[in-house]
Amino acid sequence: MRAVYLIHGFASDRDDYATLAPLLTAYYDEVVCPNLPAHGMGKEKEKLNHKDILEFVENTFDDLKSRHETVDVFGVSMGGALASYIASKREIGRLVLLAPANKYLAPFFVRDTLKWAFLAAREEKKADFEGHESDCLVKEIMADQRKVLKKLFGRFLRRITPNNFIEFTRVIKKCNNALAEINVPAMIIWGEIDQLVPYASVKHVSAYCCHPVTRIHIWKDLSHLMMYSCQYFRIIDAVFRFLEDTDAPMLEWSGGI
Repeated sequence: MRAVYLIHGFASDRDDYATLAPLLTAYYDEVVCPNLPAHGMGKEKEKLNHKDILEFVENTFDDLKSRHETVDVFGVSMGGALASYIASKREIGRLVLLAPANKYLAPFFVRDTLKWAFLAAREEKKADFEGHESDCLVKEIMADQRKVLKKLFGRFLRRITPNNFIEFTRVIKKCNNALAEINVPAMIIWGEIDQLVPYASVKHVSAYCCHPVTRIHIWKDLSHLMMYSCQYFRIIDAVFRFLEDTDAPMLEWSGGI
């Protein structure tokens, strides 16, 4: 028997996995994706408590493990940090981290956003002058940036109070303090235009991943809310290949830094 535990991000909810979770039923006997404490619809005004979150994550995993021989763990953003926490403290099957927030607040977000906006404007002018369609990649990246920023400011940031942000930092600190050797197959996916999580986070958590099957995918056109972008199918494809393939190089880089 095999199960998977999907952990969503800070100020978000289980919808982080809306496109992926239904497809994972082909690989697992049970797919579990609950809302974390003080997260989800109708709980926007509840106060977070880092101890409640850590206890909830451990108890959820332990319950699954009591019923299944193998439990894989996926995490996105803060959920990625929590997944690395569980992988360091428990016996898990496979680990999948999507933009893990073991470190946060990307320092070059504004610079990179302005860069892509400039490229989009320049490409548009060039295409108009030459009489052809502008570059699809640049257009898609800017469309994703607008979509992600709208979601960040319209849905997530309004849920973040000073207390909740402090509790978030405590969650991350506890996760990082608990990090230990992660000797299971692991995959990390991160995008170069991530608005919140810097590349330093990938370097930090990957340093603990010591299993021969460890994959790191870095794509230049993925943002923080990658599962909400029009590129989500690439992440799903990478996840499926990771679940199906038992042999992989120590580090498999997909472009980027």
